[in-house]
Amino acid sequence: MTSALLMLLGAPPVPLVTEIAVPDADQIVVCSVSRVAEPMTAKQDAALLALAIALRDGSTELSRDKVLGLASQVGRGLETEARPGMLVIRFSVPRGQLAIAGLLTEGLVERAALTDSAILRALGRLVAEPPTALQQALGARPYDFRKVRPQDVRDVYDLVRSGERTRICIGGAFEPGEGLAEVVPRLHEGPLRQRPKEGLPWEPTHGATGGIEVARIQLGTWPRLEPRKFLALVALGTGKGSALFRAWRLQEPESYWQQAVVLPTGGGYSFELVAAHKAVPGEDDWPARMRSALLDDVKAWTQADHDRALAVARECLLGKFPNTPLLGPGGVPLGQDLADRCFVKAYDSEWNPVNVIEAMTNLDLQDLKAEALRALGG
Repeated sequence: MTSALLMLLGAPPVPLVTEIAVPDADQIVVCSVSRVAEPMTAKQDAALLALAIALRDGSTELSRDKVLGLASQVGRGLETEARPGMLVIRFSVPRGQLAIAGLLTEGLVERAALTDSAILRALGRLVAEPPTALQQALGARPYDFRKVRPQDVRDVYDLVRSGERTRICIGGAFEPGEGLAEVVPRLHEGPLRQRPKEGLPWEPTHGATGGIEVARIQLGTWPRLEPRKFLALVALGTGKGSALFRAWRLQEPESYWQQAVVLPTGGGYSFELVAAHKAVPGEDDWPARMRSALLDDVKAWTQADHDRALAVARECLLGKFPNTPLLGPGGVPLGQDLADRCFVKAYDSEWNPVNVIEAMTNLDLQDLKAEALRALGG
């Protein structure tokens, strides 16, 4: 049946696949990014987190041990991560294993086993291990996983892996065209294979996080990396010369961690300022005090602050600044290695840091201050 006829009949399209051929590389990397732009319910968000863990149990064709064994031979094992409205699957195999890369892609993106036992293990782990302060700062929420059932997780899998929501990039040790030729034929149009159900009991235990509070100042979400907003975010929260460090960290000894964050999500690039603070009984106004301190700092910015922010922002976009706010899978700063390049290409095919840098260069001090004040609502 042709693709045109399948589309006419309403079957979902095949996921878009791109490649980065690096014939002399020592590995092959595959990154799948599935994005759901529309808002998801709390139960769907919780099910997505469980899905990311359950996927590690392998596919209907490949066992957990087989998947982990194949995807860990070059020092990078299988990575699965859920963010708001987004699922990331990434793994590497040694050069010469292109067929295995294709098989793993098919198995994990389209044919995960998702048995009741795998899902219940994932849910039990999420209940027993509540999100840390850092995970909360990067968007994790203490959902009520007791309300999630195995079928909820399978339904979310069907939602996120549909062709119009999934982009895959394969990169590494192959000649141009070989990656596409291996992966594309393995991705299917039409309904998925029915997955097994086992009807196991659901008996979670409780967990708790204490002692740390996290404040998140959300500055907005955009489909592309906005130059004006990115420069302001760097000035506000990246590095020891930022407003967050100068106006908050140095003044508040109970503040453990603070940073600007650009988090790729299902709806686009989420810009945030986050800070972890020791919980103090009776003190609940510290996020407001932090915002006030930032506003005062921004109003006093000089040309030196502008120049520092521009230099740091440029280095961040080029993958040369270790504390970049741009976060890839696992909440790890994005760099320039093959795995991160595959993630970026799968997430945003129009990514062009050179254009962003050029646009930022045209912004002066007043532009920067105005955008930072706007972001803070001042």
